[in-house]
Amino acid sequence: MSYVVHLWEEAAPASLQDADRLHVRLAGTPAAANPKFAQLARALIQRFPAEVGGRGAEGAAWVEAPPDGQTDTRVYSLGLVGEGVTQLLPVLIAQAGALGLTVYDDQAARASLPGGAVLGEPGPGQASAEASEAPAPVTVAQLKARFRAVVLPALAGGGFKLQPEKLGLSFIRQRAIGEQKLLVEFEAAGLYTSIRLAGVIMPTLPAALTQAVGPGIRISLQTVNGRPLEAFQAPGESGRRGFLVDGAASAERFVAGYVAQVQQAWLPFLDAAVDVAGFLASDREGGRFDVLCRPSYGTLGLAHWTGAPDFDALAADHARRHGPDPGTARVLQSVVSRLKARPDLFGTYPRLA
Repeated sequence: MSYVVHLWEEAAPASLQDADRLHVRLAGTPAAANPKFAQLARALIQRFPAEVGGRGAEGAAWVEAPPDGQTDTRVYSLGLVGEGVTQLLPVLIAQAGALGLTVYDDQAARASLPGGAVLGEPGPGQASAEASEAPAPVTVAQLKARFRAVVLPALAGGGFKLQPEKLGLSFIRQRAIGEQKLLVEFEAAGLYTSIRLAGVIMPTLPAALTQAVGPGIRISLQTVNGRPLEAFQAPGESGRRGFLVDGAASAERFVAGYVAQVQQAWLPFLDAAVDVAGFLASDREGGRFDVLCRPSYGTLGLAHWTGAPDFDALAADHARRHGPDPGTARVLQSVVSRLKARPDLFGTYPRLA
């Protein structure tokens, strides 16, 4: 049988009786899920990925089911099992309080309020809450500083330079193919910081081909080598691009993991794709060095420029990879038509003018 606690963000109760009345009223009030419930769920899974997130064959050992923060009322209830009552509950209380949420434990006749006040007798979970409190969230500025200090030296030998970006930073180098970029974006999200990773190639094409391709010349890359960063993957992120860190120690481990991912996947791929022939070979091979090339009109421009004999097959493959969206299919067909309208540019590589 599970041990259920209830959370809400309304005005803090003045007494246990008030907490009970609030719980009954709010639990019966339909409402969209409070985004803070999802923030709390993600933070708990980040702190205890196996015990709460249910990774591995055994499932989540401390909760009835991995939390997602979804509810159709103004109350979010979470069922704890086993050691979840003693090990998870103190952390849940501390992190909920930091988000301004009340935690009502009617089994123990206890309500934990934002700010640390407790209505009722503190229990075992309460007594250890201070010691178990979540680490202070690492800031975006601190993360940027660690990436500069640790990642940049690992990439500088390969010709990469640091460039500030609107949402983070990137490591960029110029090669025969054009610009190669490893992009890192940060977003502060309450008790943790969200990190998104990507790779990008901006190919250098003749001006006439660039005009034929249009604005979609950018080639997005994605790694499927998630092993170095698996412990940080955000819930629901299957693309190995979104990650969460919750403190300085977590940030250090993440930065070290990213360097490992760069060395195992990103650099081998980018080194193989320094020129047009190497990139097109990597795109055709698919998953080379655990990096995938997203379908791109820029890739079709490169194929036209090099006079690829399988251009039509490549275009059909990109249509398949784009998916069944009719709008995308029309744009793709328009790009192919504009490229074929310039037979004078077919197979002219490496001429740029």
